[in-house]
Amino acid sequence: MNLKQLETLYWIGRLGNFRAVAEHLNTTQSNVSMRILRFEEYLGERLFHRTLGMPRLTQKGRAMMDIAERAVELSLDIRRVSGIPMPLTGTVKLGVSEIIALTWLPKFMTRLQGAFPGLTVTLDMDFTDSMRRKLENGDLDLILVPGPIGLPGIRTEYLGSVAYRWIAARSLRLPQRCFSASDIARLSIITLPRTSILHAVAEKWFKDGNARAPRVYACNSLSLVSTLVGSGLGISLLPYDIVTGLVNRRRVKALDTMPAMVPIKYYAAYVASKDDTIIQTIAKLARRASTLPNRPEITILPRK
Repeated sequence: MNLKQLETLYWIGRLGNFRAVAEHLNTTQSNVSMRILRFEEYLGERLFHRTLGMPRLTQKGRAMMDIAERAVELSLDIRRVSGIPMPLTGTVKLGVSEIIALTWLPKFMTRLQGAFPGLTVTLDMDFTDSMRRKLENGDLDLILVPGPIGLPGIRTEYLGSVAYRWIAARSLRLPQRCFSASDIARLSIITLPRTSILHAVAEKWFKDGNARAPRVYACNSLSLVSTLVGSGLGISLLPYDIVTGLVNRRRVKALDTMPAMVPIKYYAAYVASKDDTIIQTIAKLARRASTLPNRPEITILPRK
Protein backbone atom coordinates (compact mmCIF):
# COMPACT_ATOMS: atom_id res chain seq x y z
CA MET A 1 0.00 0.00 0.00
CA ASN A 2 1.24 3.52 -0.76
CA LEU A 3 0.08 7.14 -0.85
CA LYS A 4 -0.60 7.04 -4.60
CA GLN A 5 -3.13 4.26 -4.08
CA LEU A 6 -4.85 6.19 -1.28
CA GLU A 7 -4.82 9.36 -3.38
CA THR A 8 -6.34 7.48 -6.34
CA LEU A 9 -9.10 6.05 -4.14
CA TYR A 10 -9.78 9.52 -2.75
CA TRP A 11 -10.17 11.09 -6.21
CA ILE A 12 -12.43 8.30 -7.45
CA GLY A 13 -14.67 9.10 -4.49
CA ARG A 14 -14.57 12.81 -5.40
CA LEU A 15 -14.86 12.65 -9.19
CA GLY A 16 -16.99 9.53 -9.61
CA ASN A 17 -15.25 7.70 -12.45
CA PHE A 18 -11.86 6.35 -13.48
CA ARG A 19 -11.61 8.47 -16.64
CA ALA A 20 -11.99 11.76 -14.75
CA VAL A 21 -9.46 10.61 -12.15
CA ALA A 22 -6.96 9.69 -14.86
CA GLU A 23 -7.31 13.19 -16.36
CA HIS A 24 -7.00 14.86 -12.96
CA LEU A 25 -3.90 12.89 -11.96
CA ASN A 26 -2.38 13.20 -15.44
CA THR A 27 -2.15 9.44 -15.91
CA THR A 28 -3.99 6.70 -17.81
CA GLN A 29 -7.17 4.83 -16.89
CA SER A 30 -5.20 1.59 -16.88
CA ASN A 31 -2.82 3.06 -14.26
CA VAL A 32 -5.80 4.13 -12.14
CA SER A 33 -7.32 0.65 -12.41
CA MET A 34 -3.97 -0.98 -11.59
CA ARG A 35 -3.49 1.15 -8.46
CA ILE A 36 -6.94 0.15 -7.19
CA LEU A 37 -6.33 -3.51 -8.08
CA ARG A 38 -3.01 -3.56 -6.17
CA PHE A 39 -4.70 -1.84 -3.23
CA GLU A 40 -7.46 -4.48 -3.21
CA GLU A 41 -4.87 -7.26 -3.39
CA TYR A 42 -3.10 -5.74 -0.38
CA LEU A 43 -6.35 -5.56 1.61
CA GLY A 44 -7.69 -8.87 0.38
CA GLU A 45 -11.08 -7.23 -0.25
CA ARG A 46 -12.82 -5.33 -3.01
CA LEU A 47 -13.14 -1.55 -2.71
CA PHE A 48 -15.72 -1.13 -5.48
CA HIS A 49 -18.70 -3.02 -6.83
CA ARG A 50 -17.88 -3.84 -10.45
CA THR A 51 -20.96 -2.56 -12.30
CA LEU A 52 -21.57 -0.87 -15.66
CA GLY A 53 -22.52 2.45 -14.09
CA MET A 54 -20.60 4.72 -11.72
CA PRO A 55 -18.15 2.87 -9.45
CA ARG A 56 -19.88 2.19 -6.12
CA LEU A 57 -17.85 1.80 -2.95
CA THR A 58 -18.18 -1.41 -0.96
CA GLN A 59 -18.44 -1.24 2.82
CA LYS A 60 -14.65 -1.70 2.99
CA GLY A 61 -14.25 0.96 0.31
CA ARG A 62 -16.25 3.47 2.35
CA ALA A 63 -14.12 2.75 5.41
CA MET A 64 -10.92 3.17 3.39
CA MET A 65 -12.24 6.38 1.84
CA ASP A 66 -12.25 8.04 5.26
CA ILE A 67 -8.64 6.97 5.74
CA ALA A 68 -7.71 8.13 2.22
CA GLU A 69 -9.13 11.61 2.92
CA ARG A 70 -7.09 11.91 6.10
CA ALA A 71 -3.96 10.61 4.33
CA VAL A 72 -4.23 13.16 1.51
CA GLU A 73 -4.87 15.96 4.00
CA LEU A 74 -1.92 14.85 6.16
CA SER A 75 0.35 14.71 3.11
CA LEU A 76 -0.54 18.31 2.24
CA ASP A 77 -0.01 19.40 5.86
CA ILE A 78 3.47 17.83 5.89
CA ARG A 79 4.39 19.68 2.70
CA ARG A 80 3.06 22.99 4.03
CA VAL A 81 4.91 22.69 7.36
CA SER A 82 8.13 21.53 5.66
CA GLY A 83 8.01 24.22 3.00
CA ILE A 84 8.07 21.58 0.26
CA PRO A 85 6.53 22.90 -2.99
CA MET A 86 3.15 21.40 -3.83
CA PRO A 87 3.39 18.83 -6.63
CA LEU A 88 1.10 20.62 -9.06
CA THR A 89 0.44 17.97 -11.68
CA GLY A 90 -2.70 16.60 -13.28
CA THR A 91 -5.52 18.49 -14.98
CA VAL A 92 -7.28 21.66 -13.82
CA LYS A 93 -10.56 22.63 -15.49
CA LEU A 94 -10.65 26.43 -15.71
CA GLY A 95 -13.68 28.53 -16.64
CA VAL A 96 -13.13 32.13 -17.77
CA SER A 97 -15.28 35.06 -18.80
CA GLU A 98 -14.69 36.67 -22.19
CA ILE A 99 -13.45 39.90 -20.59
CA ILE A 100 -10.60 38.03 -18.91
CA ALA A 101 -9.93 35.98 -22.04
CA LEU A 102 -9.53 39.22 -24.01
CA THR A 103 -7.22 40.88 -21.49
CA TRP A 104 -4.89 39.10 -19.07
CA LEU A 105 -5.63 35.38 -19.61
CA PRO A 106 -2.55 34.88 -21.86
CA LYS A 107 -0.34 36.48 -19.19
CA PHE A 108 -1.88 34.26 -16.50
CA MET A 109 -1.49 31.09 -18.59
CA THR A 110 2.15 31.91 -19.31
CA ARG A 111 2.86 32.36 -15.59
CA LEU A 112 0.95 29.20 -14.73
CA GLN A 113 2.85 27.16 -17.30
CA GLY A 114 6.17 28.56 -16.10
CA ALA A 115 5.43 27.91 -12.43
CA PHE A 116 3.87 24.45 -12.85
CA PRO A 117 4.99 22.82 -16.11
CA GLY A 118 3.49 19.47 -15.08
CA LEU A 119 -0.02 20.93 -14.95
CA THR A 120 -2.53 20.48 -17.77
CA VAL A 121 -5.21 23.20 -18.02
CA THR A 122 -8.45 22.86 -19.97
CA LEU A 123 -10.24 26.14 -20.74
CA ASP A 124 -13.99 26.76 -20.90
CA MET A 125 -15.27 30.22 -21.88
CA ASP A 126 -18.93 30.65 -21.00
CA PHE A 127 -21.42 32.95 -19.29
CA THR A 128 -21.33 33.34 -15.53
CA ASP A 129 -24.54 31.46 -14.64
CA SER A 130 -23.43 28.45 -16.65
CA MET A 131 -19.95 28.43 -15.11
CA ARG A 132 -21.34 28.70 -11.59
CA ARG A 133 -23.46 25.60 -12.24
CA LYS A 134 -20.45 23.76 -13.65
CA LEU A 135 -18.42 24.72 -10.56
CA GLU A 136 -21.14 23.41 -8.25
CA ASN A 137 -21.41 20.17 -10.25
CA GLY A 138 -17.66 19.58 -10.26
CA ASP A 139 -17.36 20.10 -14.03
CA LEU A 140 -15.00 23.04 -13.40
CA ASP A 141 -12.33 23.39 -10.69
CA LEU A 142 -11.88 27.16 -10.83
CA ILE A 143 -13.78 30.00 -12.50
CA LEU A 144 -12.68 33.58 -13.24
CA VAL A 145 -15.94 35.51 -13.50
CA PRO A 146 -17.85 38.67 -12.58
CA GLY A 147 -19.60 38.59 -9.22
CA PRO A 148 -21.34 38.40 -6.96
CA ILE A 149 -20.78 34.63 -6.85
CA GLY A 150 -23.60 33.96 -4.37
CA LEU A 151 -22.92 30.26 -3.78
CA PRO A 152 -22.53 28.59 -0.35
CA GLY A 153 -19.23 26.88 0.42
CA ILE A 154 -17.32 28.83 -2.24
CA ARG A 155 -13.94 30.46 -1.62
CA THR A 156 -13.10 33.54 -3.67
CA GLU A 157 -10.09 35.68 -4.55
CA TYR A 158 -10.97 39.22 -5.60
CA LEU A 159 -9.40 39.99 -8.99
CA GLY A 160 -10.42 43.62 -9.43
CA SER A 161 -13.23 45.53 -11.09
CA VAL A 162 -14.22 46.60 -14.60
CA ALA A 163 -15.86 49.95 -15.38
CA TYR A 164 -18.70 49.65 -17.91
CA ARG A 165 -20.10 52.53 -19.98
CA TRP A 166 -22.81 52.89 -22.58
CA ILE A 167 -20.84 52.90 -25.84
CA ALA A 168 -22.06 54.27 -29.19
CA ALA A 169 -20.58 54.73 -32.64
CA ARG A 170 -19.63 58.30 -33.48
CA SER A 171 -21.45 57.77 -36.78
CA LEU A 172 -24.77 57.87 -34.87
CA ARG A 173 -24.04 61.56 -34.14
CA LEU A 174 -25.60 61.44 -30.67
CA PRO A 175 -25.51 64.83 -28.90
CA GLN A 176 -22.82 65.59 -26.32
CA ARG A 177 -25.00 65.61 -23.19
CA CYS A 178 -25.99 63.46 -20.21
CA PHE A 179 -28.40 60.67 -21.16
CA SER A 180 -31.07 59.37 -18.77
CA ALA A 181 -32.18 55.74 -18.64
CA SER A 182 -35.30 56.76 -20.58
CA ASP A 183 -33.11 58.34 -23.28
CA ILE A 184 -31.03 55.18 -23.62
CA ALA A 185 -34.17 53.01 -23.73
CA ARG A 186 -35.27 54.75 -26.94
CA LEU A 187 -32.11 53.64 -28.78
CA SER A 188 -31.32 50.28 -30.40
CA ILE A 189 -29.49 48.20 -27.80
CA ILE A 190 -27.24 45.19 -28.35
CA THR A 191 -26.22 43.09 -25.37
CA LEU A 192 -25.22 39.61 -24.24
CA PRO A 193 -27.92 36.94 -23.54
CA ARG A 194 -29.99 36.76 -20.36
CA THR A 195 -27.63 34.17 -18.87
CA SER A 196 -24.87 36.81 -18.69
CA ILE A 197 -24.16 39.12 -15.76
CA LEU A 198 -24.01 42.05 -18.19
CA HIS A 199 -27.65 41.56 -19.22
CA ALA A 200 -28.73 41.57 -15.55
CA VAL A 201 -26.65 44.69 -14.85
CA ALA A 202 -28.27 46.52 -17.78
CA GLU A 203 -31.78 45.57 -16.64
CA LYS A 204 -31.02 46.79 -13.10
CA TRP A 205 -29.63 50.05 -14.47
CA PHE A 206 -32.87 50.77 -16.34
CA LYS A 207 -34.88 49.91 -13.22
CA ASP A 208 -32.74 52.21 -11.04
CA GLY A 209 -33.28 54.94 -13.62
CA ASN A 210 -37.08 54.47 -13.48
CA ALA A 211 -37.17 53.36 -17.10
CA ARG A 212 -38.66 50.27 -18.63
CA ALA A 213 -36.00 47.94 -20.01
CA PRO A 214 -36.29 48.05 -23.80
CA ARG A 215 -36.27 45.16 -26.23
CA VAL A 216 -32.67 44.30 -26.98
CA TYR A 217 -30.75 42.39 -29.61
CA ALA A 218 -28.81 39.59 -27.93
CA CYS A 219 -25.45 38.30 -29.10
CA ASN A 220 -23.31 35.69 -27.34
CA SER A 221 -19.92 37.26 -28.09
CA LEU A 222 -18.57 40.43 -26.50
CA SER A 223 -16.15 40.83 -29.41
CA LEU A 224 -19.01 40.69 -31.92
CA VAL A 225 -21.14 43.09 -29.84
CA SER A 226 -18.21 45.55 -29.91
CA THR A 227 -17.92 45.20 -33.70
CA LEU A 228 -21.66 45.75 -34.20
CA VAL A 229 -21.59 48.82 -31.95
CA GLY A 230 -18.58 50.19 -33.83
CA SER A 231 -20.55 49.77 -37.06
CA GLY A 232 -23.38 51.94 -35.70
CA LEU A 233 -25.99 49.16 -35.50
CA GLY A 234 -26.81 49.93 -31.87
CA ILE A 235 -25.34 50.90 -28.52
CA SER A 236 -24.24 48.61 -25.71
CA LEU A 237 -23.06 48.53 -22.12
CA LEU A 238 -19.38 47.66 -22.49
CA PRO A 239 -15.96 48.18 -20.89
CA TYR A 240 -14.67 51.17 -22.87
CA ASP A 241 -10.95 50.36 -22.58
CA ILE A 242 -11.53 46.83 -23.91
CA VAL A 243 -13.86 47.93 -26.72
CA THR A 244 -11.26 50.40 -28.00
CA GLY A 245 -8.80 47.52 -28.18
CA LEU A 246 -11.19 45.71 -30.52
CA VAL A 247 -12.60 48.67 -32.45
CA ASN A 248 -10.80 51.80 -33.63
CA ARG A 249 -11.02 54.35 -30.81
CA ARG A 250 -12.00 57.07 -33.28
CA ARG A 251 -15.16 55.12 -34.26
CA VAL A 252 -16.79 54.95 -30.81
CA LYS A 253 -17.41 57.09 -27.76
CA ALA A 254 -18.60 56.58 -24.17
CA LEU A 255 -21.87 58.32 -23.31
CA ASP A 256 -22.39 60.35 -20.14
CA THR A 257 -25.36 58.79 -18.34
CA MET A 258 -27.43 59.00 -15.18
CA PRO A 259 -27.56 57.02 -13.00
CA ALA A 260 -23.82 56.38 -13.02
CA MET A 261 -22.64 52.82 -13.64
CA VAL A 262 -21.16 50.88 -10.72
CA PRO A 263 -18.00 48.92 -11.66
CA ILE A 264 -18.46 45.14 -11.84
CA LYS A 265 -16.22 43.12 -9.53
CA TYR A 266 -14.45 40.00 -10.77
CA TYR A 267 -13.44 36.94 -8.74
CA ALA A 268 -11.58 33.66 -8.91
CA ALA A 269 -13.97 31.15 -7.30
CA TYR A 270 -13.63 27.51 -6.28
CA VAL A 271 -15.23 25.04 -3.89
CA ALA A 272 -13.84 25.36 -0.35
CA SER A 273 -12.66 21.96 0.89
CA LYS A 274 -9.90 20.33 2.90
CA ASP A 275 -7.90 19.56 -0.24
CA ASP A 276 -8.26 22.86 -2.11
CA THR A 277 -4.58 23.81 -1.72
CA ILE A 278 -3.70 23.29 -5.39
CA ILE A 279 -6.69 25.27 -6.67
CA GLN A 280 -6.11 27.94 -4.01
CA THR A 281 -2.52 28.32 -5.22
CA ILE A 282 -3.72 28.78 -8.80
CA ALA A 283 -6.39 31.29 -7.70
CA LYS A 284 -3.74 33.37 -5.92
CA LEU A 285 -1.61 33.26 -9.06
CA ALA A 286 -4.63 34.56 -11.02
CA ARG A 287 -4.98 37.43 -8.55
CA ARG A 288 -1.34 38.38 -9.06
CA ALA A 289 -1.65 38.13 -12.85
CA SER A 290 -4.83 40.22 -12.99
CA THR A 291 -4.49 43.63 -14.60
CA LEU A 292 -7.79 44.84 -13.12
CA PRO A 293 -7.55 47.58 -10.45
CA ASN A 294 -8.23 46.98 -6.72
CA ARG A 295 -7.43 43.87 -4.71
CA PRO A 296 -8.81 43.03 -1.22
CA GLU A 297 -9.31 39.70 0.58
CA ILE A 298 -10.58 36.12 0.43
CA THR A 299 -14.15 35.40 1.52
CA ILE A 300 -15.94 32.16 2.32
CA LEU A 301 -19.70 31.77 2.26
CA PRO A 302 -20.78 29.24 4.91
CA ARG A 303 -22.61 26.13 3.78
CA LYS A 304 -26.32 26.06 4.57
